[in-house]
Amino acid sequence: MVVNSLETIVDAADIVAFEQLPQQRQQKIKKALSPRASLPECMVVPQTPEALAEVVALAYKNGWGILPTGNSSKIDWGGLASGVKLIVSTERLCGVVEHAAGDLTLTAAAGTPFAEVQATMAAENQFLALDPTYRDRATLGGMVATADSGFLRQRYGGVRDQLIGISFVRSDGVFAKAGGRVVKNVAGYDMMKLFTGSYGTLGILTQVTFRAYPMPPAATTVVISGDVSQIAEAGKMLLASTLTPTALEYVSASAMAQLDMGNEMGLWVRFQSTPESVEEQAKNTVKILENVSINAQIYGDANESDLWKRLSTFMESPSPGWEILGKIGVKPTSAVACLDQIPKGAIACMRGRSGLGRIRFPYQEGQPTSDEIKRLRAFCETERGFLTILEAPPALKNQIDVWGYSGNAFSWMEKIKNQFDDRKILNPYRFVGGI
Repeated sequence: MVVNSLETIVDAADIVAFEQLPQQRQQKIKKALSPRASLPECMVVPQTPEALAEVVALAYKNGWGILPTGNSSKIDWGGLASGVKLIVSTERLCGVVEHAAGDLTLTAAAGTPFAEVQATMAAENQFLALDPTYRDRATLGGMVATADSGFLRQRYGGVRDQLIGISFVRSDGVFAKAGGRVVKNVAGYDMMKLFTGSYGTLGILTQVTFRAYPMPPAATTVVISGDVSQIAEAGKMLLASTLTPTALEYVSASAMAQLDMGNEMGLWVRFQSTPESVEEQAKNTVKILENVSINAQIYGDANESDLWKRLSTFMESPSPGWEILGKIGVKPTSAVACLDQIPKGAIACMRGRSGLGRIRFPYQEGQPTSDEIKRLRAFCETERGFLTILEAPPALKNQIDVWGYSGNAFSWMEKIKNQFDDRKILNPYRFVGGI
């Protein structure tokens, strides 16, 4: 029934039966669904925003649950969905619409791969100041939906700080937009912030506009290692200094060991600017910390770039048996203490200024991983923070509340969801509190 109805809107080639999807994609989608839920009948890949709107309108009319996705790199993040009839992919809604280099803005279709955008902007010596998980496969829409920013948040802020315009299809198939293509746009409600981190529960993005930034000509990183008290003191001193790092990352001792960089906790401080500036700031970093008795090593050129790529790749997928990925956050002054509290065997890194980061737990079926997650979550909450589970086997997600939200805004979230998706067809039951 679903396929027959869709064929009145899109070509048959744009509809793929679930069992005909690549095996890896099938597995990712299954991890996004409740183990008790029926599998979606198919995935539809509209080639135009208009076709997407018709598909969503059809689903709204029939009450079909939709699992929105781009390239499916993060489709299994968050809670477990149920009642999903079809998967809707925006991967063919791709391409740069406008790169206004003089205005430092970039507008592109939501299904555009992040790597493609960066390559396009590099020709104008500009870039998007984001460093998403799975950057080789991530799409712009998926980055907004999951609020996935990365190491550069220290200097440039997160996705919500750089997103200045969106277009989307509402749950009833009607087009809507907010913001614009200029940086100074403050009229109306801030829909960009509302959609950032909404996990596709409020609408399906079709187009996004971001701020752009000039490409820094040089980069240098200072890697500091020491015990917990030394790293905490080093971070405090650097954050209070006049230095302007683009990244300041606390790295757990376990992660440092896995990267063959010693057995102590690390503090990675990255500078990106002119060659003279980064060299001077790296030297000043070492000078500021000369009384803390820490070890410091300066990396430049190709070694510097490879350093961050190694950390990114390692945190994304360090090795088999690490299927659990979490987003962690505490008040910034507690970031080092939080890393010191992570369970044995886990690895983590956290931004110095925001107190946000990623954590990987080792996983073996039958082991009490959920208890370790709950203990660490309890510590985060005492430090005015949180621990959210992004990726995990469905069996584990069934044992715990993946969001762990204990604030007082749930009723407002529910009201907003009802206003944007009154039939609850977009990513049903995946968000906080089963919204």
